[in-house]
Amino acid sequence: MKEYNKYMQRRLTIPNPFLANNEKTYLSQDYNAGEGVAVISSYTFGQNDIVVAGNVGEKISESQPVASLTPPFSINLSNPFNFNHAKGTLLYKTPWDQISIEGQPSSGGWQVLNTIPIQWDKFSTIYMHTAGDDTWSYRFRFFNSILTIYSNYSHTQTGAGFARNMVGRMLLNVRKKIRDPNRVRYADADIIDLFNDGQFDTCAIVPKLWFLYVDTWETASPTTFGPLNSIGNGMVALPDTTRYALNQWPDLDSLDKIRYYYNNTGSFLLYDLQPLAYTDFDRFMFNQNRIKSDIVLSFKIVPPDGASAQGYFEVDPVNLGGEIGTFFPVYWRKPHTLSDIMDITDFPFPAMIEDYAAWKLHDWSGNTEEAAKYKDLYYGPSDETPIQTATGIKLLTMYNNKIRRANAPGRQLWNWRGSQSRNNFFGDGVINRDFIRENYL
Repeated sequence: MKEYNKYMQRRLTIPNPFLANNEKTYLSQDYNAGEGVAVISSYTFGQNDIVVAGNVGEKISESQPVASLTPPFSINLSNPFNFNHAKGTLLYKTPWDQISIEGQPSSGGWQVLNTIPIQWDKFSTIYMHTAGDDTWSYRFRFFNSILTIYSNYSHTQTGAGFARNMVGRMLLNVRKKIRDPNRVRYADADIIDLFNDGQFDTCAIVPKLWFLYVDTWETASPTTFGPLNSIGNGMVALPDTTRYALNQWPDLDSLDKIRYYYNNTGSFLLYDLQPLAYTDFDRFMFNQNRIKSDIVLSFKIVPPDGASAQGYFEVDPVNLGGEIGTFFPVYWRKPHTLSDIMDITDFPFPAMIEDYAAWKLHDWSGNTEEAAKYKDLYYGPSDETPIQTATGIKLLTMYNNKIRRANAPGRQLWNWRGSQSRNNFFGDGVINRDFIRENYL
């Protein structure tokens, strides 16, 4: 919404309402003057609606409120149009004719900066805030000057503008890629939906991404001597309870492990429960007299049902005593759902999500060559292509592999054949073996 200029004031660029899906009619004859407008049908309009003559962004597009109707072929305006309009001109119905713009300085409350008419002859309404700088915040809402009603508030945007990983910047970049800078073909909401699709598609192709890793133990607050001041996002182990719902962690996508913190009479233990497959775990359930103990050792995952969409984990042995243990799952979460232009994507390479959206939008438009271009950018080049040109999925996979684990297998108990050759090449003991494996093998 905001742009800079060299005088440090702020140029606010507010997208005009998207009218393509609104109800509309057409002029049945040329309009030259007066409040009466001849149309092919007036039934879709009502008193106090706003009539926009022409498409948004056309040179003489303008609006006037509806005073009354003379059905079925005439609309009576509150005031005449300022320009002549030819037969066949589109007339759109909209509830808004003005914009109320509000600002908030770094120290102070919200204040109305101005209420201005929507500039229908442009794709966006422009407002100059001469006192604006990076410390201001801005928002707006559309206004019906006849009924004196407002729309909901827009997002709040700072005077500093969009960061690279914000949805607002990603939208601008996608619109450049699909050559739709003025929001003629696709609404912002359509593109944001594709951003979310791209995020989840990427997580399915490249699972266990490092930036989605969550360790709930990090949310707890242990004291110096062991007891917890707060369990954070942990879950207390209850007496005689075998099964625990995973709904407490709604963002959970893939479970890595479950840590158990045992706290009883001065004994403080933090350890990982052993994950067991169904066959192995069910060997401990041969009858209803389950073993009970203060020390929980293992767990299995139980599928979701109507009560818990995230599923369950079942433990063994069953907790015997009071609430003396706490479960702390470690998992990969789902990416944050994007809905607003100020939202921030989790992905460190926003361009790959933009390429996904551009691919789908070009495909919808029938631009097969452009769709193939952005599809290739999203998935990345073939293995034969130099690594320096990696994009999209391939680039993300490279980073994920380097961050999550070393390039070569871990050190083994026995030396492999060829150790003498290694020593001859690298020197005996000059370079650490782990360094060689991570960087050369």
